Amino acid sequence: RMTDRRIANRFVVQASLEEGKLGTLLAVHDEAVDAPALLLLARPAAADATLQDILDDNRRLAESPDVLLTYAAGHDDGADGAAWLACEATPGQLLDETLKRRDRLELPPILRAGLALARGVEAMDRAQVQHLDLSPQRVWVAGDSLAQGAPRSFGAGWWRLLPAYQNGAAAEAFYGNPEYLAAELC
Repeated sequence: RMTDRRIANRFVVQASLEEGKLGTLLAVHDEAVDAPALLLLARPAAADATLQDILDDNRRLAESPDVLLTYAAGHDDGADGAAWLACEATPGQLLDETLKRRDRLELPPILRAGLALARGVEAMDRAQVQHLDLSPQRVWVAGDSLAQGAPRSFGAGWWRLLPAYQNGAAAEAFYGNPEYLAAELC
């Protein structure tokens, strides 16, 4: 059971949000900064240099209010020593959860959400930071609905945890979200 587990002697797990290709995404409380955070326990092995590259990517995005930044990284003190990435958060939920509830969405919040996500992508482009996994599983919604606050993307640079894409590598594990993958890669 993940709830109430401590990671890296500073993160208290509150909920497991997603089990995916990168690992396990958790809602946590970061006791070091006394704030909520998102924590990715990375499934692929990650070297310290890779974690540092992800942090560097996010530092270049520090001026964007539309992107939740990955602000810390390391390895769990537990037996497996899994790599972790900590990302800013607010009380809220993944956009994927909002969409699964099938709430009636009004046009103004949808337009604000689209604008916020476009500004986030523009900031990443200006900072020359690749996201490569923008989907409802990488968008955080403040509160319980789109009406309560503009969503913010997160996970910029996390693609560095994945093996490099190779044409003709049919036997390799597939990484990507087919619903949101560029048509030329499909």
